[in-house]
Amino acid sequence: MKSMMRIMLTGLAAMTISTSAVAQTEEKKEYTREKIQLVDGPTNIDDESAEMIADGHYYTKWCYDNASDLPYTLIVSTKEPIRLGQYGLVSAEDSYYYPGRNPLDWRVSGSNDKKSWTKLDERKFNWTMRDENEQEYIFKVKDAASFRYYKFEFLKMQKDTRIQLSEINLYK
Repeated sequence: MKSMMRIMLTGLAAMTISTSAVAQTEEKKEYTREKIQLVDGPTNIDDESAEMIADGHYYTKWCYDNASDLPYTLIVSTKEPIRLGQYGLVSAEDSYYYPGRNPLDWRVSGSNDKKSWTKLDERKFNWTMRDENEQEYIFKVKDAASFRYYKFEFLKMQKDTRIQLSEINLYK
């Protein structure tokens, strides 16, 4: 009886795994990473300036802490308007040693003139980002129009008010 039960459970587990894998495969879509440049963002430490967010290197970081400036706003641009499919936030190279500096609440908006902004995504109490070094966390955007400028507003961090990120990546 026990061996029959094991066989049934093993078969059920195999079916669940294969069904799950198929569902993930069907949803998978190819995205292309877009080169970005920083347009505007706060800086208070020279070698950890906002420019580091778009330098293409995971071993550099933007680190900022000035509670009176919340939300911390970064604006990045692409060469031409793109339809954003997803974006990536990359944890800093020392997140493990300085925990709690990842964003918890943030908002992403798009614009073509830097005056009129359309909200594309908003995350609240999002604990997805862990205190791991140089890890990219991908967030999908639903039905976005094409924009040249993208504004990231970081409203709250996991602990205190200091934020640090290695990169922001945009994918079309």
